[in-house]
Amino acid sequence: MDGNKFAWICSSQAGVFTRGQAIACGLSSKKATDSIKNGYWQRVAGRGFVLRGTPVGIAQGAWAAALSVPRAVIWGPSALGLHDPQTPLPRLGVILVAAEGVMRDPVRIKVRRIAIPPDERDMLRGLTVQRRTAALVDSLAWLDNASADRLFAWAVARDVVTHDLFASTVAGRARSRGHCRLAAYCEMFRAGAASKLEVIAHAILRRRKITGWDTNVSIRIGSGLLARVDILFRAAKLIVEIDGFAAHSSKEAFQKDRTRQNALIAAGYQILRFTWDDLVSRPDQFADAIEHQIRNNSAR
Repeated sequence: MDGNKFAWICSSQAGVFTRGQAIACGLSSKKATDSIKNGYWQRVAGRGFVLRGTPVGIAQGAWAAALSVPRAVIWGPSALGLHDPQTPLPRLGVILVAAEGVMRDPVRIKVRRIAIPPDERDMLRGLTVQRRTAALVDSLAWLDNASADRLFAWAVARDVVTHDLFASTVAGRARSRGHCRLAAYCEMFRAGAASKLEVIAHAILRRRKITGWDTNVSIRIGSGLLARVDILFRAAKLIVEIDGFAAHSSKEAFQKDRTRQNALIAAGYQILRFTWDDLVSRPDQFADAIEHQIRNNSAR
């Protein structure tokens, strides 16, 4: 076997190779079969293998898919994970690709039988992948509601995409799966809140079907303006405030916020405060806390 050639193939494909590639390097068919049977080779997906002990992640899965499905484009969440490994995506157990003319799905590979237009393709570390914005939009349409909301929050909070680019990409999918959800995200992105964090909070409240709230409400006591609050549940007299990183950028701002909060509490309102990390990392706890407080207030 030509060890140098085999090592070069593995290094250029994130450690992934096929049985055919190993045989082309001079390994006998019997030796290849024995390597699989004895666990020296471990299957990643489809025709793709790695040597035992090789770490397997999204890059290895993507290469296995590319080597298994002719003219595959790494698609949706799998493409997004390649663009940014820190993207908050659920563990899918399969690699998602787009390809035409494929009759059945290989092992651990899910094929979307669609054509990805050339202007939505990129080359990334030797792989043909869906471009980042298109991958984000298709992921939001394809994932379950909770995972999609978490991904949308992450994208908005980090300026991953502008509203105009997001909206134009969504517009090109008017008859595709998940378009109603995408249209709702577009509306929230465009006009739903005074800040990115409020966009995220609104998305979580809508997903949990929590109703009875208004945004950016001016609360008056007597004839004077007391405060403008982020989210108000009028019936429950509950205020939800979303604190950004720069919420208290000075001593004066900190004091003003405390004076404002004390006046609201004295007027009979309850206040729950949440941070960016609460919304992005713990969206269900955010919603649970609000529901719990509303129930308590209603029971009084």
